[in-house]
Amino acid sequence: MKKLMIAATAALWATVGLAAALESANIVGYVTTDKVDSDNWTFIGGCFENLGANDFIPLNSLVCVEGFEDGDQIQKAHVDQYGIVSFKVYEYWLGDGWADQDLMDVVGDDVGFSLGEAAWFISGTAKQITTAGGVKKTPHTHTFNQTWSVVSSAFPINFCPNSADVSWAAQDGDQIQVPWVDDYGIVQFNAYEYWTGEGWADSAAMELLDADSVITTAGKGFWYITSNPADVSFAEVSPIADPVTP
Repeated sequence: MKKLMIAATAALWATVGLAAALESANIVGYVTTDKVDSDNWTFIGGCFENLGANDFIPLNSLVCVEGFEDGDQIQKAHVDQYGIVSFKVYEYWLGDGWADQDLMDVVGDDVGFSLGEAAWFISGTAKQITTAGGVKKTPHTHTFNQTWSVVSSAFPINFCPNSADVSWAAQDGDQIQVPWVDDYGIVQFNAYEYWTGEGWADSAAMELLDADSVITTAGKGFWYITSNPADVSFAEVSPIADPVTP
């Protein structure tokens, strides 16, 4: 049996009760997002496969190191027919779990994160979120069906867009935007732009990123913005892929 344990401590097993769930013949793991004190708006991502019946990681399987608070939110983005970005809001109800804000009803295990999907996590205070599941051993290809999408790496690793393990079919001028919260509580974004034939560049510095430049840490996500989503995709090599035999 193999285990992948990233950005967490051994004591977390007892805290979140994951030990039994991770005793499996599958390659499994967990990841805890990093924490910045002012960062109470952040994108959390789906970087695991569900080993159960669903093809997504349910919201109610997420674990908050500090404990979720009543009114914490997860917001999933979608673009409507008029090209306007809207959000589906889920709210944490203490003692009940996550609920659909529109329907005012708990969602149980019916809503979650698909592999490579991300969403806003919004709270009154900065928090660390732990997710767990199966780690995909084969490459994963991300495709797009809307001009603004919130995505993450499909693997529990730091994401470096110019890495040799990531291949792009992107459009010149496509953007990646990574949120952060300033000292005044205002959400800002680090922006990156795709240069055809060269790769991803820092929009402010107007310089190409290095192959090992990290734009999001494990378990976090980013906006991907493109005018031609049908023509855009990117593929990632699994960090636990079986070695190629000569």
